[in-house]
Amino acid sequence: MPSTARKRKRKSRFRLYPSEVLWFLVFANLAAGFLASPATGLSRVRVEGAAPADEDAIAASIQKLRGVPFVRQDRRALEAEVEAIGDVAQAELQSNVFGRGVLKVVLRAPVAEVSGQLVYLDGNGVFFKSKRRFAGLPRLALPEGSEVPNLCLSSGVESHKIAELCKGLADRLPNLADLIALDARGVLSFETSDGFVVVLGSAEDLARKLDRLESVLKERPDLPKKARRLVLTAPDSPVVKG
Repeated sequence: MPSTARKRKRKSRFRLYPSEVLWFLVFANLAAGFLASPATGLSRVRVEGAAPADEDAIAASIQKLRGVPFVRQDRRALEAEVEAIGDVAQAELQSNVFGRGVLKVVLRAPVAEVSGQLVYLDGNGVFFKSKRRFAGLPRLALPEGSEVPNLCLSSGVESHKIAELCKGLADRLPNLADLIALDARGVLSFETSDGFVVVLGSAEDLARKLDRLESVLKERPDLPKKARRLVLTAPDSPVVKG
């Protein structure tokens, strides 16, 4: 008998009364209606991290979501549109049902400037245009006829390898490279402001070549002023010319 009573008691806990179902449906309907209402559309968005020159373009993208109900907002489409702006690396929109939102923008960080094109290369090997201006970047000379960003089609060297070289030089030997060059054969080299040229050859083993360059300059710090060229195509056998 006690066990039967307990069973009956447990069953009664899960009984749904018509009034409870009715109230649930009422609240669900109100919630769905609210979320689908234009009142939940974006009315105020704070933009963080954007360049002043890009603010008008970003505002135009945000305007497309104003008045669009929360449940119909395509936030990813907005983020993709903002990321299509030249120097935007990443965009993330966070919004709520009260029409407030924050758009967080991460800008690309350039590691070199393509000579004569107002085009920059970022640390991930992406070429981009920007209305911002940057000081202290090495110039990047590409093979004649190259069309950025299709560099890999004309030289056989992927752009992320060039970015790797730019970052490696900036980290290990800051301010040494004034001009970084890639020729049509895929040979990488760089030149200092004194006219000293370091030939690295292919984009393979860049870390080893930079290691060797560091050790050579540590042993002969005056080499850039006394020699004309250093060839590191074979990092174990560096050749000094001039």
